[in-house]
Amino acid sequence: WRTTDGGQNWTALTDDLPTCAIGALAVDPADDLIVYAGSGEANFAHHSPYGLGLYKTVDGGKHWVVLASQDFAGRTFSRLVVSPVDSSVLYAAVTRAGGFPALAAAKGHPLANGPVGVFRSQDAGETWTLLEGGLPAAPASDVVLDPASPATLYAAIADIFGSPANGIYKSTDEGRTWAPLVLGLPVNPGRISLAVAPSDSQRLYALICNPASASGLEATTLDLFRSDNAGASWSPTGLGPIQ
Repeated sequence: WRTTDGGQNWTALTDDLPTCAIGALAVDPADDLIVYAGSGEANFAHHSPYGLGLYKTVDGGKHWVVLASQDFAGRTFSRLVVSPVDSSVLYAAVTRAGGFPALAAAKGHPLANGPVGVFRSQDAGETWTLLEGGLPAAPASDVVLDPASPATLYAAIADIFGSPANGIYKSTDEGRTWAPLVLGLPVNPGRISLAVAPSDSQRLYALICNPASASGLEATTLDLFRSDNAGASWSPTGLGPIQ
């Protein structure tokens, strides 16, 4: 949807596209008419629809093209990021459709078991590469970029049912190599969301959940964690569990 009057009125833009389920949006910081919409609802429930690719508009939503459908169909986008120094560079956190048993929300899509993790495009979304270099090829619930140093990225690998690979990873070379951040963070968490403070890029926040179960009742918030040294160490803020 788009508003041009500060939220008073809205116009639907994507009703004619393959699916209306959107998991992530990103506006090109160099041109606000260019918008990317990653399809698929990354909320991990039976009723969370899978995606069918990446949507892109260059005219503020009047017209759209569908990109990378074979790369991402049957899965979901949890975050899209456009580099502030090179608009042709995008990063995407991609995870599986949710539900229990696994992939219930994928509704049998033939590409539901395709690659997940953090992907990078260097041609404005036309083609994508799965990033490795120490980063697990596992469900990614978030990826954020340091606005003061755009070569620095933080990624959340987070299978919601828990996994030894789950955690926060950092790259300082545009995603070529990654290292896990561990000091002060819980082991084997569930879903993770990340944020970099715009006032101080050394300050990071991570909202971390407990692993989910078949009932889903255990997927409560564990705590909000904070780092003041670019992820080298973390401390819980005391927010505590939230159902």
